[in-house]
Amino acid sequence: MQLKMKKEIKYFFVLLLLFLLKGQSLPAQKTSPKDSLLDLLKKEKEDSSRIKLLNSLGWLAIGKSQFNDAMDYSEQALAIAKKTGLSKPIYRTYNNIGIVFEKRGNFAEALKNFYKALKIIEGWGAKSTFANSYANIGRVYGRENNFEQAMKFNLQVLELRKEINDKPGIAFAYNNLGNTYSILRKDSMALIMYSSALEIWNELGREAGVAFCNLNMGIILKDRGKFAEAEKRFLKALEIRTKIGEKEGLAFCFVNLAGLEFAKKNFSASTNLYNKSLSISLEVESDELAREIYKGMVAADSASGNFSLAFRHYKLYILYRDSIANEENTKLQTQLEMQYDFDKKTAADSIKNSEARKLEEVKYQQEISKQRTYTYGGIAGFLVMIVVAAVAFFAFRNKKRANEQIAMQKAIVEEKQKEILDSIYYARRIQRALLTSEKYIERTLKELRKN
Repeated sequence: MQLKMKKEIKYFFVLLLLFLLKGQSLPAQKTSPKDSLLDLLKKEKEDSSRIKLLNSLGWLAIGKSQFNDAMDYSEQALAIAKKTGLSKPIYRTYNNIGIVFEKRGNFAEALKNFYKALKIIEGWGAKSTFANSYANIGRVYGRENNFEQAMKFNLQVLELRKEINDKPGIAFAYNNLGNTYSILRKDSMALIMYSSALEIWNELGREAGVAFCNLNMGIILKDRGKFAEAEKRFLKALEIRTKIGEKEGLAFCFVNLAGLEFAKKNFSASTNLYNKSLSISLEVESDELAREIYKGMVAADSASGNFSLAFRHYKLYILYRDSIANEENTKLQTQLEMQYDFDKKTAADSIKNSEARKLEEVKYQQEISKQRTYTYGGIAGFLVMIVVAAVAFFAFRNKKRANEQIAMQKAIVEEKQKEILDSIYYARRIQRALLTSEKYIERTLKELRKN
């Protein structure tokens, strides 16, 4: 255990040395960082440590645009990791391989390896690790002009970086978002993103980041016709990249300065700058860089009237363009995305997250309970309506019956009353007919008195 800790400490100091010396010339050093790592690699026997050293050598080679060496170290690391069954170290190896393919302009293979790296970390990756993978994928999508996917991944990166307060990561996220907005011709938004990134890079003293932002801001200023401001930005980027020895970045500075001279109609100066960048591109073996250079040279040659040379450069431009974006690469990219989504879905189905499943179950039960409540409420309301209607119906029928009985009884009473009155009237008529009237009696008495 102590031996392992000592090794880890040793590697930590070696990597710290690499970090401190990064971007600085080392004329007085007897041993370069690469030599130090190679010496450690020769002595190291443990597989996991050898993989880390090989990955560090690969990353160092990428920084120096030595892509063949970077691929060689990464493939060695990958072979050891696969042989020993170590999965976690493969993450960094796939990332290194993806970056090499990206630098060479083979975006389909770059995405393939970046997605492999993402798949590995899904079970254990921290937010910073996910942010790194998303940034790699989003960057490649942006370079392929797949802006919807690029924006989606880059916004996720920015959110994750802010959550963990990773300032360099936040600056990189702003850079990538600026690239996407720039390609979409949303220049104002792109300048805001680059300015936000530049502020962080200046604060951190990261010269490579400062150069990157100045170069990208210069491109937008050139397109807006602000040549003096654009040239100032390009020269600042060129100065920094010359200082730190970043060859590929240096070549892109010459390409953009050549484009600026072309915009100012200085065609001879433009051609000279393209030739400078071309010699560097052959060293770094970047197909994407070569494509951009030949594309610019076609325009410069044609404007200078050198049409035969323009035609030759045009054929080379087509060659590099087709090697980067051909139909097979497009199909491969689509297949790898579909395979990744399928694998991810399968893994999610087989190893279901218990909390998510419980949450879905609770939501389902709540929905069922709600529907049950609505159903029971509806049934209860319907039954109440039926009861109320029945009560009203029976009340109405009883009232109608009572009214009919009352009317019948009233008719009977009235009939009886009429019969009684008729009897009384009849009796009175008989009585009147049988009894002598008072006048008749009085008259008769008077006649008797006379007699």
